[in-house]
Amino acid sequence: ADGLLPGLTASKFKLNASPPPAVQPFMDISQVTVRSVPTNVNVRLGQLAPFWTRVGEMTTPTVSTDFADVLQTFLGDADVENGFYLLPLTFHSDLLARLDVDVEIEYMAQQSLLPNGLSETKLQFDYNTTADAQSPNTNIEVTLPVGARVLADGTSGRVLGSFDDSRIVYGPTGVLAAQTAVMVSAGTSQAQPYTPTANVAATAIDLLLKVTPPGAVLNLNLRADFDGKPDATPLLPQSVELQLSEERNPVARWVSAELPTEFQFKAGQRYWLVLQAVNGTVEWSANSAAANGAAPLGLHFTSTGGLSWRQSKAQAQSGALDALFRLRYTPAQFTMPLEIEVGVGEVAQRVSLARFAPLGRIDFTLDFPEFAQAINTAAAQTESATCPTVEHLANPNFEEWLRIGSQLQPRRTVALPPSVTGASAIDIAASGEWGYVVMGDSEGVALLHVLDPICAEVRQTVPLGSLRPFDLVIHPDETRAYLSAGFQGEIYLIDVATNAPLAIPLRLRGRAVRLAVAPDGRTLYATETFIDDVNESTVQMARVQVIDTVLLEQLDRSQIDIATHNPFREIVLANEVEPVDLALSPDGRHLFVAIQDTDSSAQSGRIHVFDTGSLLPVGSPMEISDGTPSAIAVAPNGQMLAVALESIVESNSGALRLIELNRRTVLRDLPIAFNPVDVLFAPDNKRAFVIEQEVGNLAVIDLDSRTVETTLADNPIGQRLAIAPQGDTLFVTNRDQPSLTTLPIGLRAPTEWAQTSGAVSLVCLPEPHHLAAVLGTRGIRAGTTATTSAIAQITPAAGGCAYEFSFWALASVPGARAELVWRGDGCAAQRVDEIPIQVLENRLSTRPTLIGQPVSFAGSATAAGSTVALALHRLETNAPPLATQVEVRFYAPGDAIAVIDNVSLRGTSDALVNGDLRQMADDALVGWTREPDGTFTAFLSVADEGLLFDNRGTSEAALVQTIALGESPQDHAQFELTVAAKATLGVQAQRHPFIELSWLTAQGALTGAPTQTEVMPGDMGESQIVVTRPATAAQAELRLVAPAHTSLLLQRVGLRAVQTVTVPINFVAQSPGELVVRNLAVAYDVGEAVSPPMPVGGLCTPSLPGPRVGKSATECCFCPCCQEETEFVAP
Repeated sequence: ADGLLPGLTASKFKLNASPPPAVQPFMDISQVTVRSVPTNVNVRLGQLAPFWTRVGEMTTPTVSTDFADVLQTFLGDADVENGFYLLPLTFHSDLLARLDVDVEIEYMAQQSLLPNGLSETKLQFDYNTTADAQSPNTNIEVTLPVGARVLADGTSGRVLGSFDDSRIVYGPTGVLAAQTAVMVSAGTSQAQPYTPTANVAATAIDLLLKVTPPGAVLNLNLRADFDGKPDATPLLPQSVELQLSEERNPVARWVSAELPTEFQFKAGQRYWLVLQAVNGTVEWSANSAAANGAAPLGLHFTSTGGLSWRQSKAQAQSGALDALFRLRYTPAQFTMPLEIEVGVGEVAQRVSLARFAPLGRIDFTLDFPEFAQAINTAAAQTESATCPTVEHLANPNFEEWLRIGSQLQPRRTVALPPSVTGASAIDIAASGEWGYVVMGDSEGVALLHVLDPICAEVRQTVPLGSLRPFDLVIHPDETRAYLSAGFQGEIYLIDVATNAPLAIPLRLRGRAVRLAVAPDGRTLYATETFIDDVNESTVQMARVQVIDTVLLEQLDRSQIDIATHNPFREIVLANEVEPVDLALSPDGRHLFVAIQDTDSSAQSGRIHVFDTGSLLPVGSPMEISDGTPSAIAVAPNGQMLAVALESIVESNSGALRLIELNRRTVLRDLPIAFNPVDVLFAPDNKRAFVIEQEVGNLAVIDLDSRTVETTLADNPIGQRLAIAPQGDTLFVTNRDQPSLTTLPIGLRAPTEWAQTSGAVSLVCLPEPHHLAAVLGTRGIRAGTTATTSAIAQITPAAGGCAYEFSFWALASVPGARAELVWRGDGCAAQRVDEIPIQVLENRLSTRPTLIGQPVSFAGSATAAGSTVALALHRLETNAPPLATQVEVRFYAPGDAIAVIDNVSLRGTSDALVNGDLRQMADDALVGWTREPDGTFTAFLSVADEGLLFDNRGTSEAALVQTIALGESPQDHAQFELTVAAKATLGVQAQRHPFIELSWLTAQGALTGAPTQTEVMPGDMGESQIVVTRPATAAQAELRLVAPAHTSLLLQRVGLRAVQTVTVPINFVAQSPGELVVRNLAVAYDVGEAVSPPMPVGGLCTPSLPGPRVGKSATECCFCPCCQEETEFVAP
């Protein structure tokens, strides 16, 4: 017996037995559960007042108000440890309670763009259009972690300034890098052609000149064109004289020449800018004319006073040249003289400030999204040149498989422990990753089995108690499942997170038989039949309950009385009928209800169609007068309805009726055995399946031809059907056996991997692997030749970057291998890295199961039921400098079988070797040493979550690794130390285990202060610490320390250089002036690092099995089966 007391407030309780007089009291209590509800909960930060209070009892999950403002205030005085704020959160409840708290903090980092921590900087401009680099504090830039993105909402800064009235109407601005220069001297003049595409008015001309000592005097004039050369007649009333003084450190600078009058350049006419030297020498900066897209006429020079002109040449520069110049004009009204150039070179982005021109002055803020977007664009294009640290491979763990073909494969039987038979129900989740099977016997004992549909294995079995299952559906969001227990009239809600039913089911008035859930998950439909008194006689009534699933969660189900006050909608069906099945259209708009007449002499029924919005009938019912419907299904494309008929009047046998739904016409009746109990469509609309329970057959229907494709006999008596969403496996629950029958459909191939030869199949392994790929053919027919099996995947790569390639694998015989084929432009092979796959030998501890069939390793004496422990393979390598992509491929020779899983190829900046502490060699951790050496009181062992470092001694023990850092501290000034670990403390432990990072000079001397972080007991946690490398540090030493009587469970440690991208910000001014920039800052979010760019021309085609790249082979003599050079002999 059990009981539930009403809510009480008490400090203690007592259980008393009240036996009859003269009887000794006896109490047999197996369990007492006390439920205490948190009451008047509040939360505060440190010693501050509570920022959130929940008055009353908290019986459901609750979300606090946003406390961002409180947190921002608290951070001003918060303690900082290892570069992170410490946030003490205090939770209070008036009553004893256990709280499960999730804290979500969305934050963004902010960075000032002004140099040296200044809040304001002043920029001086001359005709160079960029700020004078000689002035102090002009370097404005943003440095972002790779993958970070600037947010427009957090960008701020005020800009004020004043500039001359002239504006540039033609010519380059911003940061320029001239390719070459031409000489202008007393004996050599230069002329630059210019052909405007539109009319241009100019009042001044700017030139990029470098003055050589002792200075120079120049004359500038304009001339018309005469047959591709400057005409002899000047166009200006007088030449413009430029007097240039000597500079101490001469560099190319822009100078401006004011024209005597405004000059009109007419569209389409060619003009020549002629520069002569009265005395002295200057260099006029120029670029390749082709680079500027100009006409090939180019810059010309004369050394004969203009009698002859020739094309100018420059050292190390071929072709025509264009001298750098600008045209300047003074407009009548104010125009914005400023732009912002974000980035430099090819990645530079220009941000227009013309939106502020109507102000008539320079006084605005940089808080608009185009500025942030320009930074992001320039940063992203710069990141493409950095080394990516993301995973390069798709489907690296072989968890995703495609169905190839539709051929029916041999059936299998999956045992469902323990032995419970009888009624059953089954459904597969929409993701296809799991499912539920419920079996109940005649005594009312039911078991819930959690099914792995891909492996056709039971993961877990949960007792459900006394109920008889009728139907089961899984919610589309996979958080709930609904189970109807027919005779009890109950619908159980199953929590998918725990695989257990919630305490209180929903009770209907009578039998709850069939269920259906809407595609959006908002509505659950349940058939219901019950007996009621009508006019002093008992009548069987039928309903379809239309249950709001959200309301169902919110209501107290123990207080719901469907008979007196139904909180849900319902569909009233006719009396004296039996609703036997439900089906929904794919869009969820129509509900189909199959009805049997309860008159035992009638073999008839009908199919009702209801609108799920209004619950009104859609047309008249589809009458069935020549048979009794037992099950229905709607095709996934919504065009066809299948109705299983228990018996046909004329033939006294069963049938499957196919109905075209648009016109509601019968397409065909297909004869099947008597008493079909379930029908199901394949997801691709190509087949339907019917259980013929009377004879234990499974009928397979070809929907294209509308015929019975095949009937699979000799099955256990089936009850319910389910199919994987991928359509690759059909499941049949069996009535008289605690088992499932599975029917594989088609073959499976791993997604994203190209099968280039031989055979690849799926294998299911125990944790931590799950699914893996098997290369090779498990059985070779006599007289056939074994074929090499190979799979490959090609991915973009970054040349010159460090990569880590790893995988878990095992082979039956030598010869299997993994290769990295680095390719460059035109798919040319740059290099091949090769890893032989370890051979089975003595690694055999268990044997993998290939969808129920043992993987046969040739020559191995394995025990039945065992599985294989795969070996970790790892290679650290640098991509060739010219590599743009890499082919990852695995080979298994014709006589070999290779099992492969968890393949990884990622760029790495991790300085540690064997950071996951999984790689062993000669019973020692690769890359790590023990301190003290030779200790016998600290033990290493492999645990489920990682490596266990257990110190049972009385002194400290440590795992140590020394890392060389290189010679450029400025390139890697910051490092991120990542630790995923948890600690266990013995009774005599004096302190927690800890991780210590020390910096060393090249001679091994300590430099700078070590960084320590303690590892705490509890759940496995990951902590990150950003540390700054001292300028004198050439090495780092990382120590994983377990003090006496403690242990460390280590999952991973990492030490990687923080990769950053620096984006310069330059203001571009069209005229001389002054600019003041105040409080310029950006906010950013750190996201995932970018992947390498796609190579020009796309990815190469995976290579077929052949001779190893880089080794000579003749086309006539290489055998792809045996993978070696063989002399061919004529038969």
